[in-house]
Amino acid sequence: LAPSLQGMKGKEGTDHYESYEVVAVDLPGHGHSDHKSWDGPNVVLAESCWYVSEILHQLGWISSSSSSTTSDTSSSTTTTTTTTHVCLVGHSMGGAISLMYAATFPEHVSKLILLESWGPLSKPSGAVTNCIRKHIEKRQKYYNMNMNNMNKKNTNKKVYPSIEAAVAARLHTVTLFPGNQTLSPKAAHEMVLRATTTTTTTTTTKDDDDDDGRIVFRHDARLQWPSILFMTDAQVESLHSAIRCPVLVILGENGYPMDPTRVERIHTHYYHSSSSTSSSTSHSNDNNNNKTKEGDEEQLRVVTLPGSHHLHADPATADRVVECITKFVL
Repeated sequence: LAPSLQGMKGKEGTDHYESYEVVAVDLPGHGHSDHKSWDGPNVVLAESCWYVSEILHQLGWISSSSSSTTSDTSSSTTTTTTTTHVCLVGHSMGGAISLMYAATFPEHVSKLILLESWGPLSKPSGAVTNCIRKHIEKRQKYYNMNMNNMNKKNTNKKVYPSIEAAVAARLHTVTLFPGNQTLSPKAAHEMVLRATTTTTTTTTTKDDDDDDGRIVFRHDARLQWPSILFMTDAQVESLHSAIRCPVLVILGENGYPMDPTRVERIHTHYYHSSSSTSSSTSHSNDNNNNKTKEGDEEQLRVVTLPGSHHLHADPATADRVVECITKFVL
């Protein structure tokens, strides 16, 4: 289950954490948001940038106005964008979406915070046909199984007898991920409470009356399909090179494993400081001074904290994450 994407807007003339308006978003198919239609775009990560844009405009954090001039020989359109101080915060997949949006609309984002994320996962360019094939085969199989239930949510979902059983399943899922990832029972319980509903309010493969009160996960099962399209390393690095705002990356010591060579290449795209001899990146295992050795404000700050992929949700590690974010935002 992918976590929420979050946006923070700071009010003019204030410098206190309480002055920030925080909005947590359930993207389509996640949390309490509706699922996409059966013929809608599926599992294309860049599509989520559209929802980020719509949300920021609907909140009034971004406003755009256009004016057009036309003559006999030419025509032109001028767009004026007014933006408040918007900070995007994303965990895992939400971090990838936040990075894509901040790179595409750098004028909209004043700060970017990535939790356990270096942006979209990538694949070699030669894998493109295999990705498309796997997605289509999975999609065709799923649609064939659910042809009679296309307007119903949560078809063919596993039913759990209790919240405790669903929590146990969530904890087991963590053990299937790469690396040595962990999740505390308390964090898993909070996640499951929000991510589930009872069979009295949804449709499953069972029609028995005695299923009432049992638990199913809310999320759109199509989110777990193989993606129809991945970015290449070069495309992901291009996103990083387009970032113009300060960036904070918070990683867990036992988080999702990343190829160190890929991370090293990503770092090179943040050498934008005013001095050609100073680095615009820094690394820390805690909250040290947020400056480069030359005194220039850094663009990229990487902090590694105790914890795993969900270090922001585990009670034992969440406070350190909040402390890092608060210092960075303020």
